[in-house]
Amino acid sequence: MKINTIHAHPSGVFIVNLGEADETRVDTDPNRKDPNRDAVRAWKGERQSWVRSVEEMRASAKRSMTSWINDLTGAIQNQYPEVVQKGWIEEEAMAADYLSDTENAAQLAVLTADATAKGRTPADHAARILEKANTFRGIAAQTRRLWLATDAALDAATDAADLASVLEAARLEAAPLARAYGLTA
Repeated sequence: MKINTIHAHPSGVFIVNLGEADETRVDTDPNRKDPNRDAVRAWKGERQSWVRSVEEMRASAKRSMTSWINDLTGAIQNQYPEVVQKGWIEEEAMAADYLSDTENAAQLAVLTADATAKGRTPADHAARILEKANTFRGIAAQTRRLWLATDAALDAATDAADLASVLEAARLEAAPLARAYGLTA
C-alpha cells in the first residue's frame, strides 16, 4: 500500500490519502468531536506545515488581543470580588449623592459603615470612590478605543505578517497607557 499524504489535526483526527481515488478518514479518538475539520497539519516527506486560512489566523489574533487586554485590565479588576464590581455604579452614585448632600438614610448608613471599615471619614471615602471611578472610567475608555482600533486593523489585515504587525503595534500603544495607570503591558 502506498500512502501519498497523511493529514493530522491536533484533535486526533487523521486523513490518510492513498491516492486520488481513495481517501480515508482515521480517527484516533472516536469520542472526540472535531469542530475544525479543515484545519489540518500536513506531512509530506520531512516537512510539516500548519494549514490555516487568513480568517482562522484573524480569529486567533482577535482572541489573543482580547486575552492580553483582559490580563492587563485584570490587574485592577481582580483586586475586587465580582459582586463588589457589580455594585460600583450604585457606589459611585451613593458617593456623589453624599458629596452633594442629597443622600438618603440607606446610602448614608452604607457609606458610613464602609468608611468606618476602611478607617476613613464618610467624606474622604466618598471622594476616594469618585476618584477611583473616574480613573477606571478613563482606563475603560482608552481600552475600548484601543480594542476597537485594533479590531478594525485586524479585520483589514490580509495575511499573517499584517496580523502580527497589528498586534505588535497595539501592544506598543498599550504600554504607555498601562504605565500611566501603574499597570504592566
